[in-house]
Parts: sequence; C-alpha cells; structure tokens
Amino acid sequence: MSDKRKKIINFQRDRLLEITKKAGFSRDVKKVIKGPKNPAIEVSPSTSTIIWMRAGAELSPFETFESKEEIESTFVLELEVRLKPALTSDFSDEVEDFIRDIKRKLHDKPTMVDDALNPLAQWSAVSGVGKPEFIPDLGVVDVDINVTIEYVYNPTDP
Repeated sequence: MSDKRKKIINFQRDRLLEITKKAGFSRDVKKVIKGPKNPAIEVSPSTSTIIWMRAGAELSPFETFESKEEIESTFVLELEVRLKPALTSDFSDEVEDFIRDIKRKLHDKPTMVDDALNPLAQWSAVSGVGKPEFIPDLGVVDVDINVTIEYVYNPTDP
C-alpha cells in the first residue's frame, strides 16, 4: 500500500513542478516540498511559488468488487500554496489564475498513468479550495487546495 501511495504522491509532485510559464501557465512553480508548511520559508522573486504537500489520512478502505485480495481506498492530498502576486490594488485575478492552473494540471491525468502505462489511481480530482489569505508582512498569499485520490492496492504487497 505505502509503495503505491508514495508513487501517487511523487507523481503529483512531479506534475506540479511542470507548471511553468514556458508550458503556458500563469506562473512558475519553483518548489514542491513534501511535508508540512514551514512558515519560515518565504517566497522570493526567484522562487515565485512554493507548494507544500502532505498526504492526509486514508478514508473508508473496502474490498473491491472485482477481487477480495485488493482494497480500494481514498485519501486527500493537501496542498498548501504560497505565491507572491504583483501587489497592485487588485491581485485576486492573479491568484485565481494560479488556482485554475493547478486544477488544470491535476485534472488532465486523473488516473495518473505512470511510465509503464499503468494507472496509479482509479480517479483523482481537486475536491476543495480554501479562501486565499493575504499575509501583509510577507506580501504573499496562502491558499489550501485539497486533492482527493482513490486507488486500489493489494495489502499483502511489500
């Protein structure tokens, strides 16, 4: 179980790092850190966006209809995004554009097909977006985004 879950988390991390202006997005993601948010890490002009990702608890594991050897489970991947918008009188459009970019990137491969063309997940989707919070002392905006992921695993696999 943990191996597949770890692959899913790493897959999503790699996908988030593909969000760049060069790829047609509104800004560049410079860092994706697996772990809880560290408020001491600031966004500088050279690192315009940081995303902390943390896997939430497993929810409602149950046997699949197809096989009693496999378990279907759901977990939430919590993304804590910190970005430094251009501080004009109205920067909410810039924040909303970036939220849209994250949704677009994570929704374009909802089953997370890996290099071997095997789906890692049954499905995944952005399931919640928190209220963007402006932190005046740092000139940054923080927003929480939750991604719900359902996957199947064999509990006897190492």
